[in-house]
Amino acid sequence: MRYAIVTALILAAFISQAQPDPLAEMQRLLDEGFYALAAQFEGPRLLVEFPDLPEAHFLFAYALYLTGDPRAAQVLRRALELSGEPQPRYLWLDGLLHAQEGDFAAAKRLLESAFTQSQAYVIAMDWGRIAWQSGDFADALRAFEAAAQTEPGQCCEPWPHLNRGRLLLLEGRFQEAMLAFDKALDILDATDTDGGLPSPAYAEAFYHLGRSHEALGDLASATANYEAARSSDPTHGPTLAALARLQERRAP
Repeated sequence: MRYAIVTALILAAFISQAQPDPLAEMQRLLDEGFYALAAQFEGPRLLVEFPDLPEAHFLFAYALYLTGDPRAAQVLRRALELSGEPQPRYLWLDGLLHAQEGDFAAAKRLLESAFTQSQAYVIAMDWGRIAWQSGDFADALRAFEAAAQTEPGQCCEPWPHLNRGRLLLLEGRFQEAMLAFDKALDILDATDTDGGLPSPAYAEAFYHLGRSHEALGDLASATANYEAARSSDPTHGPTLAALARLQERRAP
């Protein structure tokens, strides 16, 4: 009898461990890009199983957002109602949905709040992207500067520095822009060690460095950076156009 009870307990524990956690399974589908499956099947199933769990509503709302389903905002509102004090991820998704609806003021406010609470690199980058999209260059600069100060921005990610440089270039702040592009290149040199194809960020950084030098009238440095961009990506259209333009300027 005792053996049967112990066997039953072991079997129950094994079955319990073999069953995937529904929330973890939903997150796995999202992480691996199975958005339609998550939105159409796993999300509704999750709400049936956990109708009062904010995280279930959030994950379903995120799946709906990723598939362009307009129900995402309604499902997220339920997550916000259930959570009381929403997590930064909930504010982040709310900001993305407001941007999707064209309400950029609310979107920027929500994304900045989400970043302030989380210090998450991805959230800062989305904040910057949406601020830039709305034409608010000052807010976009703040966001990319914030992203650049996070751990990924300091050690591994060139993009916040590249985006800062591009905005500074648009504002005519050429020296500051060049410092940002140089920082992006420093990060690329430190992290691009696998010997594979160079990151597309190399061509972007060198090209925009060339633009900065050209704007300052230093055509020799501009050409050198354009050539470096072409060496990194021989098909980079803006670089090829810039080199052709400079060649025409030198022609007698």
